Amino acid sequence: MEFMRYFGTLTGLPSEQIRSQINFLADLLILPSVNSKIKHLDYSEKKRVSFGLALLREPELLVLDEATFGLDTLYKEIIWKHLVYLTRKFNATVIITSSGIDELHNADIIGIMRKGLLVAEGSPETLLSRFEVETLECTFAKLSTQQDNRGVSNTRAHFNNFGLETDYVARYIVGDYLTDKNRGHIKVLVWKNFLWFIRYWLTNLSLIAIPLIQCAILFICYGRPPTDLDVAVVNYESSQRDCKPISCENPHVACNYVSYVADHFINLVDYQSETEALASVISGRHYASVVLRENYTAALKSRMNSWQDADNWDIFHSIIDVTCDFSKANIGTFLKLHFHKGFRQFMKEYMAACQRNRNDVSLPFQWKNDVYDIMNLGMTQYSSPGILLTTIFLLPVGLTAFSLMSEKREGVLDRTLNAGVRLKEILISHLISNVVIMVLLSLTITGTTIYLLNLTVNGPIVLVGALVLLTGFCGICAGYLLSLTCKSESSAILIPLASYVPCVCMSAILWPIQGMVSALRPLAYALPLTVPVEALRSIMEGGWGLTNTMVCLGFVTIILWIIVFVAICYFLVRQKD
Repeated sequence: MEFMRYFGTLTGLPSEQIRSQINFLADLLILPSVNSKIKHLDYSEKKRVSFGLALLREPELLVLDEATFGLDTLYKEIIWKHLVYLTRKFNATVIITSSGIDELHNADIIGIMRKGLLVAEGSPETLLSRFEVETLECTFAKLSTQQDNRGVSNTRAHFNNFGLETDYVARYIVGDYLTDKNRGHIKVLVWKNFLWFIRYWLTNLSLIAIPLIQCAILFICYGRPPTDLDVAVVNYESSQRDCKPISCENPHVACNYVSYVADHFINLVDYQSETEALASVISGRHYASVVLRENYTAALKSRMNSWQDADNWDIFHSIIDVTCDFSKANIGTFLKLHFHKGFRQFMKEYMAACQRNRNDVSLPFQWKNDVYDIMNLGMTQYSSPGILLTTIFLLPVGLTAFSLMSEKREGVLDRTLNAGVRLKEILISHLISNVVIMVLLSLTITGTTIYLLNLTVNGPIVLVGALVLLTGFCGICAGYLLSLTCKSESSAILIPLASYVPCVCMSAILWPIQGMVSALRPLAYALPLTVPVEALRSIMEGGWGLTNTMVCLGFVTIILWIIVFVAICYFLVRQKD
């Protein structure tokens, strides 16, 4: 029903006529239920549905290729009777090609071709009488023998000397029989696209889900502070753990430092000797070891009082030895920051408890942000814009390419073109439907990501939305290019899926482009997402607007890539249209 309604509407038939024709053809061709899915039909039923579609408009000129091939005798007879009826009742012209010559006895005129030449033409009775045979197959056999005996090749010169009464090449212009540009085409094509999206919901869901799952995995696994880190602690001064509040008279302040280091993401494991603690780090059982020497408190107090006059004994015993496993570089850096932060907080509190200025132990820098805030290293905020734009770019690439390629594979595209629809109309209809889907998905994904990850958006939210939508539109244009150049659905789907990780790595999403090999930097900047990612990061974190050069370049870059994709697609469409 949907198949017939789609092509009937494309050719300008009113709904009532389409409905009556569907019911008539279903009865005539003994078709299954009109609500059956075509993919569930057998070969004969699909063949009859295709034939019924050709008859839907009751055309004046009907060109059929092997219309009855593979059908039972009953169906062949039904089809031929109806073709004869059309020519008698409506003066229709039917041109049919067939390799089964005996079934052509119902035709008014038969043209027999062999080796590219029209070797005979006439009514069945005329041909049988002329060659004095009883069947058309015998006619063909006799003609073939004559042609082989004369050694006729596929050239026009030999054809003129073949001695048959027919010697012409007919050329018909069938453009008048096709519907011209019709404003209703777009409406029907868009309806078909959304219907296709629903019909292939499982495949489309997987095309949407795979990039989203990859995006979610990156968000979940990347940029968060590590937890459950085992750290070996050797406190030669005291075995106590709970020694708060801090006091200047406390003879064991090493225990206070340990309490500042202790956190919910670090598991402190007590050891009796430095040798054992180091061995646990070397063997990989622990990520770091912290050693506080005996008499740590006395040495620290003396060093505080003496400052530059402190002796070597005070300096040696007031030093905390930390050994990190830097084979796991990020964790080692994380722990290094954590130990620094813990010591800074501990010393400030200890100085205050001793009636000293707590800023005496501060470094001579005034940091406007907390450089020791290891709970938020900024990696999630840094990488989120890139992961977001990459996902939004690749989502419509796969959807657009798959929708067009599936139409091509199923023959719907060729049949739509044969119905008089122009290729650019098909692309415009896909553009409308894909833009609607892209806008809904892009805004939903962006809003959800910002909300769930609690991302900071310091700049205009309108610019964030505009850049996101332009990126999605660029993905649609890239999907068109894939559909016009790829020969199979699998390649059109695999290319965007395989591009996810290279885009993440090459577009400065997880690591600054300045850390890339210098030879690859020009290529990275030339990619569609590198500059837009930096622009989105500048809007969200820097709070910048279009007056900022980087933000402006991001919009210009994505628009230029859209123009490039559209220009290439236009050239390919002009070649094929």
